[in-house]
Amino acid sequence: MIIDEHPLFDEIIHKNKINSTSNHALSLIKENLIKGNFLVIADEQSAGSGRKKSLWHSPLGGLWFSLGLYNVVQDSSITLFMAVLIHQTIIEIYPSLQSDLKIKWPNDIMLDHRKVCGILTSYHSWAKYLICGIGIDTNISKMPLELSNIAVSLKNYLNIEVNNSFLLKAFLDKLYQQLPVFLEHGFAEYQYYFNQFDYLKNRIVTLDTEFQVFKGKVLKINKSGALIMELDENLIQPFYSGSIVEID
Repeated sequence: MIIDEHPLFDEIIHKNKINSTSNHALSLIKENLIKGNFLVIADEQSAGSGRKKSLWHSPLGGLWFSLGLYNVVQDSSITLFMAVLIHQTIIEIYPSLQSDLKIKWPNDIMLDHRKVCGILTSYHSWAKYLICGIGIDTNISKMPLELSNIAVSLKNYLNIEVNNSFLLKAFLDKLYQQLPVFLEHGFAEYQYYFNQFDYLKNRIVTLDTEFQVFKGKVLKINKSGALIMELDENLIQPFYSGSIVEID
C-alpha cells in the first residue's frame, strides 16, 4: 500500500511503471492537467535520472516519487533542506543508522559510504512550479554488479523489509510541518543539523563547477547551503553549485 491522500497535496498520482516521476510531473504541468501541490509516485521507473542526466536504477521495491510544489521558488539550498528531512525521517525510524547515515552535498544521502538516496530539484518559472524528485533505495534486494560498490538499499543493510508507505508518510508529515519554516527563515535553521551529519566535512575533495575544477578541504556548509572549502591556507571559498568528482 502507498498513501492516497495527504494535507500537503491537492492530488496524489500513483503509477505502476513510468519513465520518471519528475518527467511525468512536468508533463502534467505543461498540459495544464494539474493544479496546486501534487505528488507523483511510481512503483518502478524505466528512466529515472540523477544529476547531469545520469541513470538512476529504479526497480520494483524502491521508493520513487516527485513533489510538485506550486509557488515555491527554487533556492539553491532547497535540495539540502529536503535531504535533511529525509535523513531525519530515516534515523527516527531506524535509530541504529545514526552513525552510518550521512548527507552528501549537494544532493545525496550516503549509508556506509554508498548512496542510498538521491534528490533532484528543478524550478519552472513559467508555471511557478518546483519539482523535487526523490529516489530512496529501500527494498531493492540485489543491486546490479556495476552499482554494488556505490549504492546500497536499506533492506540489505538492515536485513529487514522497509515499509515504504510508512517511510513516505513520515517524510511528508515532516515536510508539511517544516516547509513553512524553511520558506520563512531559509536554510539557516537546518545548517547545524546538516553539519552534524556532513559526509564531506574535513575531507579533501575535487569539485567541478562546470567552469573550473577546484580541489580543497571541506570545512562546512554555511547558512545559505554553500559548500565552504579551504583551497589553500589563505583562501576559503563558498560554492553554491557543482559536482563532487573525487574524494581523497
